[in-house]
Amino acid sequence: MAPANILIVEDESIVALGIQEKLQRLGYVVTGIVGSGEEALQSLEHSLPDLVLMDIKLNGEIDGIETAHRIRNSYNLPILYLTAYANSELLQRAKKTLPCGYVTKPFQEKVLYANIELSLHKYQEEQKKNRSLELETTRILAGGIAHQLNNLLMGIHGYAYLLDTESDLLLEHRGMLESIQKLVQRGGVLGKKLLGLAQSGKYQTQVTDLNQLIEECLTDFIFHHDDLSFQTDYARNLWLVNVEQEQIKHIFQELFKNALEAMHNGGKITLKTENVILKSNTLLPDTLEPGDYVRVTIKDQGPGMKVDVLQNPFYTTKSQGIGMGLPFVFGVIANHKGGIALHNLPESGTCIDLYLPAIPS
Repeated sequence: MAPANILIVEDESIVALGIQEKLQRLGYVVTGIVGSGEEALQSLEHSLPDLVLMDIKLNGEIDGIETAHRIRNSYNLPILYLTAYANSELLQRAKKTLPCGYVTKPFQEKVLYANIELSLHKYQEEQKKNRSLELETTRILAGGIAHQLNNLLMGIHGYAYLLDTESDLLLEHRGMLESIQKLVQRGGVLGKKLLGLAQSGKYQTQVTDLNQLIEECLTDFIFHHDDLSFQTDYARNLWLVNVEQEQIKHIFQELFKNALEAMHNGGKITLKTENVILKSNTLLPDTLEPGDYVRVTIKDQGPGMKVDVLQNPFYTTKSQGIGMGLPFVFGVIANHKGGIALHNLPESGTCIDLYLPAIPS
């Protein structure tokens, strides 16, 4: 995994450069230095760091505590205060923003490092807990909806069958009945997807070569969408995974559909597979434990995801679409003990990393 990205919010440029030097020496990536709360909020509209180092006294009309409050509400990012002020009034105000830590200047480099690592770990554990709750809620809802949907489809199918047996039915009406039966079949596929999401790992899994499975999905998808092209980079000797193949195929179909929607006039999707070893000292995606994984990276050429979707894939403002969306993808991957990382590319487009546990050799 890449090193943590950190935004520095500090109004004194010399101090900010000193902090940047320390962070880079410790192996972190500094995504930017801003001197006011307004600039900090503006920078977050374009990219999100893993942590914000926040001074309290800033240029502009809002101080660091008010800035942290807005960041927490809008982006739910971890905040670590780094300030020379530690009076009781400021501490009480700062506590209300639920920071991960509060370091007073001057500070030792090892103290800064310890607080950053603890802040990142605390935030990651909070995210895992929240994501687990969201997934469980989604599973319960999916199971209930699937049950009700199947009952409705059975009724529609039954009445359509009875009408189809009428010998005096007009030809145009028989065409309508065929359309109804096709819609029932599509609804059945949707019901199976919802049940797969609700199963919480109760799958009939098979030892699978993801390279082969992905190639099958691509062949089928390209056949129905000739305005989309794929560039693939399959790893040699890719580790095997234990998955429910139909559910994983649905995952890729959903992601390809999302990419197609993002690239309105068609475009290219880049797809890569590789073996990765995630260690305990790396910044892991939510729900993942250290271990051996197969990673599938999917990149598109769309405008990129909105910040609120990157932060919370279970939230959407999209009123129409041809796919079930990221909640389904997250749910099924989590049921396989895997994980997902989302981020926007520097130029344009979205990058999605899927992680599935590798079978021990």
